[in-house]
Amino acid sequence: MDAESRDNRYLHAILFDYGRVRASRRDPSRLLRDYVVRVEPGSDDLLLGKAYLALGPFRAPLGFFVLERRRRMDASREIAEQGS
Repeated sequence: MDAESRDNRYLHAILFDYGRVRASRRDPSRLLRDYVVRVEPGSDDLLLGKAYLALGPFRAPLGFFVLERRRRMDASREIAEQGS
């Protein structure tokens, strides 16, 4: 996170800036900015996010969301299953 950028509200969070991807001007998702943090340090099993709507220089809060891992993935097993 760049402390000097406009979207520097939570320096300890990961920022998903959907406006940085190539999207149609009519695609409303380009206005979203999501800040995501781990609920438990060191664990990616539960993440908490806060969404904002970017309107020019202003950021309007939209709400909170939770991302939860349903089960652990065994990457080697999943790759083997895809290959067969």
